[in-house]
Amino acid sequence: MYKLYFGKGLSTKEILKKYHFNDEIIYNEYGKPYFKNNPIFFNVSHSDKMTVLCISDREVGVDIQHLTYRLRVIDKICTPEEKKSIKNAQDFTRIWVRKESYVKMLGQGIGYGLRNVDTLKINNIKVKKYKNYYIAICLK
Repeated sequence: MYKLYFGKGLSTKEILKKYHFNDEIIYNEYGKPYFKNNPIFFNVSHSDKMTVLCISDREVGVDIQHLTYRLRVIDKICTPEEKKSIKNAQDFTRIWVRKESYVKMLGQGIGYGLRNVDTLKINNIKVKKYKNYYIAICLK
């Protein structure tokens, strides 16, 4: 179970405060934030001036990206099978947000290595479209 919150031009702390999550924030060794005294999990992502906050009852990773096509990074982040599936900007952006949400759910971020994540084999990621953005939510 999860809930998404949106904000335009807000920092992580501002969006948490806006939705009444005022607990102290602590970070794991990779920089993933947690509430110190609250058993719920959260994750935040920014793209352009849009912020998305995902609150969940279990580990969660969220990513938001404006619709984009970054041809120069495809070889750096995609598996050969993923590269074959990319036909347009929507395909690329869906793969990108799926990868980022997964490594954020793990608590390691992109340091985990986006090429190490094969989004075609992961089933616990939901992708939603919001205006010109794609949002991926990965739950443990």
